[in-house]
Amino acid sequence: MGTKGRDVIMWLIIINGAIALFTGSGILSCVEIVLCAAFFYSILEARRAIKYEYIRLVPVNRHWAKLLVRNRIVGCWDRAYEVHVKYRPGEDVRKQRDGVERDLQLIYETRPGLYLWETATSVPGSFKKLIREKAAEGKAFWEKGCFLPRPPFVYDVKFRKPLRHGAILHEGAVVILSKNIEKEIIISFASKGGLGVTKIAKINAGGKFVDLFPVLKVFNY
Repeated sequence: MGTKGRDVIMWLIIINGAIALFTGSGILSCVEIVLCAAFFYSILEARRAIKYEYIRLVPVNRHWAKLLVRNRIVGCWDRAYEVHVKYRPGEDVRKQRDGVERDLQLIYETRPGLYLWETATSVPGSFKKLIREKAAEGKAFWEKGCFLPRPPFVYDVKFRKPLRHGAILHEGAVVILSKNIEKEIIISFASKGGLGVTKIAKINAGGKFVDLFPVLKVFNY
């Protein structure tokens, strides 16, 4: 459920704990134990993050993601991720920004799905433009505030700028190769000049995947 699912559990723990404290209810105390267990599970779940140089993608349940974006995204997705940026103290800021942009570009080219983020930091200019373009299609948004109110005692970062949250849907295709091996290849439906065919040809000609062809099936996410 990602960090937003963790936030919901944390709010339930706080509310349930306060009620149990004032009522002395044993049942509510048991519920509190269950909620605490769920909270710590959500922390362990973060270890499933897909790691890039500066970006961490935390997989989240696609139905939970649909609740978070409500009706602001048009389309369907099988996979959803929270986007987290891991900055490195003391490292050159421009170098880190370039690294973040490289990671985002790589992710966008190789991993279709719905992406969620919540941050006070700036977004690379190229992706701001992409968000605006996708927003015009109903496949992205970028708004002030948070997905959900942030609970106390969880976030230790003090933001100098207001938080913003958003999401973007990237639709692509999966190419299933022979020998029971799957390789994800993005085919951008809005691209120019047959970009998808070019990418498949490069992989085939590069030698690394030459034994895996021919392609058996291509289908949309």
